[in-house]
Amino acid sequence: MLTSLAQLDVLSSTDVLGGLMKRECNLAEARQVNTDPPGIAAKLSGDKMSGFMMVGCILSNELLGLTEYYDAVLSRTGLVKKESEFRTNKLSMILEFIRTICISENTKIELTSAIIEAWRLQVPERSLIQREEELRKVMDSICRIKNLAKWIEWRKDPMNGSQLNFRVLSDLPIAPSDFRSEDVPKIYNLLSQIMDYCISITESNLCLSPETSRS
Repeated sequence: MLTSLAQLDVLSSTDVLGGLMKRECNLAEARQVNTDPPGIAAKLSGDKMSGFMMVGCILSNELLGLTEYYDAVLSRTGLVKKESEFRTNKLSMILEFIRTICISENTKIELTSAIIEAWRLQVPERSLIQREEELRKVMDSICRIKNLAKWIEWRKDPMNGSQLNFRVLSDLPIAPSDFRSEDVPKIYNLLSQIMDYCISITESNLCLSPETSRS
């Protein structure tokens, strides 16, 4: 869990981000065992995405649990006026959603580490009104992911893992202003590579589906 709210007031930005980085690394190490079976992901010709492994579809109840938790956390009265606390909770939410998607642990570590290192706990050029708008966008993102999870649960038909990865990543509430300007290209390039890979896997699965083969 995150550091308590009282402690956040006395911790520096380095303390908070360093704690999150350590937590993500520990979680990744704990999940690394038996999560990368060989031969699951095909290497895409001419790119660097061979390390991505599809490790199965996440359960809709995990997504629902996360959306309900962060809906409650971020809906607290007055949170938006406490910039560092709001930004820490937003960062934690983004990391949790990345943690759940079906990509290799090495890829998750690379992406989450880049996000944590570049994250701005304070964005002084942003006014309170703009931060309130940022909060609305975060809540909209939570709502979209919650609806996705409910749709999966209602269908009782697991979505293709790559499709689910793409949808969750597309709905993450991130913007260039969330990061140090010099790190924005790196983070968006990583996200773009992962999402392009998800699209390519989905298209490959469609080509190999029984319905397509019979046509």
